[in-house]
Amino acid sequence: MPRFRDEALALAALLTPSALIAFTIFLWNISSDLRWTTNFFVARGPFARWQVWLGAAGALLLFAPHTQPLRRIQAARRLPEMKY
Repeated sequence: MPRFRDEALALAALLTPSALIAFTIFLWNISSDLRWTTNFFVARGPFARWQVWLGAAGALLLFAPHTQPLRRIQAARRLPEMKY
């Protein structure tokens, strides 16, 4: 068992919501570039580019399936033993 199992499970549970947030920020950034919405909250720097946010969302979504073994361990820990 990993030493930091609970922390790893918490991070694994946050990957998909984090990807959703990054994708939402990407949509806001690109719509701001097209002048459909108000100004984006980052004016300069690498995080002011929509490509960074799209890449972050994609990376998080690509990494999320690799955490399935951790989720199986958690599910196995929760299930009571069946006695016949």
